[in-house]
Amino acid sequence: MSVLMIPFIGTLGSVAFLPLWAPAFWQKHAGKLLLSCPLMLAVLSAWEGSLLSFLQASRETLLRDYVPFLTLMTALYGIAGGIHVTVPQRTSPSINTAWLAGATVLAGWIGTTGASMVGIRPFLRLNAGRAHKAHLVAFFIFLVSNIGGGISPLGDPPLFMGFLQGIDFFWVPRHLSVPVLGLSSVLLGMFWGLDTFFWKRESHPPPIEVSERIRCLGKGNVWILMGAVACVVLAGQDLGTVSVLGVPLPVMGMVRDGGLLALLGVSLWKTPKSVRAHNTFEWEPIFEVAKIFFAIFLTILPLEEALHGGNTVLACGLQEMLGAEGEWSPLRCFWASGLLSSFLDNTPTYLFFFHLFGGDPSTLMTTQSSLLLAISSGSVFMGAVTYIGNAPNLMVASIARKRFPKQVPSFLGYMKWSLSLLFPVFALFSWILFL
Repeated sequence: MSVLMIPFIGTLGSVAFLPLWAPAFWQKHAGKLLLSCPLMLAVLSAWEGSLLSFLQASRETLLRDYVPFLTLMTALYGIAGGIHVTVPQRTSPSINTAWLAGATVLAGWIGTTGASMVGIRPFLRLNAGRAHKAHLVAFFIFLVSNIGGGISPLGDPPLFMGFLQGIDFFWVPRHLSVPVLGLSSVLLGMFWGLDTFFWKRESHPPPIEVSERIRCLGKGNVWILMGAVACVVLAGQDLGTVSVLGVPLPVMGMVRDGGLLALLGVSLWKTPKSVRAHNTFEWEPIFEVAKIFFAIFLTILPLEEALHGGNTVLACGLQEMLGAEGEWSPLRCFWASGLLSSFLDNTPTYLFFFHLFGGDPSTLMTTQSSLLLAISSGSVFMGAVTYIGNAPNLMVASIARKRFPKQVPSFLGYMKWSLSLLFPVFALFSWILFL
C-alpha cells in the first residue's frame, strides 16, 4: 500500500471512531482534523516529489466534482428545509411504514437529499414519544436516502452523473424500477415487523401532533424544488466547455449551479422564518457534509490513481475480483461497486466503473446493459451501508442526532444495522438478478 493512502484511511478512521470515542473533542475539532488529512497528503506528495500533480488534481476535483456536488446538496437541503409537514395521527407501525413508503417513492423524483430533508423531520416528530428510535433512523436511511433514489436519474447523484455522461434518462426507470420495488417491499416488510416488535415493548407513546388533517407550510418551496429538478435535467445538454482556473467545465453545469443557488436564494427570501423555525432548521448538517466530503474528495485521489494505474496491488486485486481477460461478471461488479460505494462515496465509484467499462453510453445501454445495471444498482443501493456512502445519510443522522442525541446509531452502530439487515437482502437480490 502506498504511503499516500494513509490520509484517506485517517479520514475514514476519524469519521468512524472519533464521534464514538471522543464525541466532545470531535464536535469541537472536526473541521481541523478533517482539514489536516488533505494537508498531510500534500506533505506526503511533496516528500514523494508529486506535489505539483497533487495540486493540479486537487484543483480539477474541487472545481469539477466537489463544488457541483456541494451546490446541489446545499440547494436541495435549504429548499426542502422550508417545507414543514404537520401530521395528525398517533404513530404506529402501519403509519410509519406508509410514511417510509411514500418518502421512498418521492426520493426517485426529487432526489434522495430532497426527500430525506422533507420526510425526516415529520417522521421524527411522529415518533418523538417512542423509546426505541435507532431502527427508525436506520431504515429511513436505507429506503429514502438511498434505495428510493434508483427510480430515476434525478434520484441519486451516481445516476445523475450517468445521465450527464450520456445514459438515456428512461434507461434507469426501465431497468431499475423493478429492483427498487422488490428491495423496497422486502425492507418495508422487515421494518413493519421490527417496528411492531418494538411497538409492543413501548408503554404508552403519547400523540405527537394534534391537528385535523395533514398540512404543509411553505408550499411555495415545492415549486422551487421542482425548479431545482428542472435545472438538473436541463444540465444534460451539451453546450461546450469554458475554462475556469485552467480547468474545462461544462457550460450547462455552471448554468445549473447558478440556477440552483438562485432558487435557494428565492427560497430563503420568500419563505417565512417561522416555517424554518417549526422545522428547527439549521445549517450545521450541510456544514458537516461539506467538511467530511472535502476531505474525502481530496484524500481519495491517490486511491483513484491506484485503481486507474492497473499495475498496483489494489488495481490487480480489483481486476482479479472482477474477472480475467475482460470477462466481467455482473455479480462481481455489483459487489465491487457496492462495497467501494460504502466507503468511497457512490458517485466517484460509479464514474470509476463507468469508465472502466469503456465509458461509451450506447454500448453500456445495449451489449453491456447487465454490467451497467450491476454498477448502477451496486452504487445506489449499497451507499446505504455506511454514513459516508451517500451525503443524505450524514444529513439525516445529523438532524436526528440533534433531536435525539442518545438514540441515533454511531458510525459503527449504524453499520451493525446495515450489515445484519441489508447484506442478506443484497445477497438474495444479486443472486436473483445476476446469476
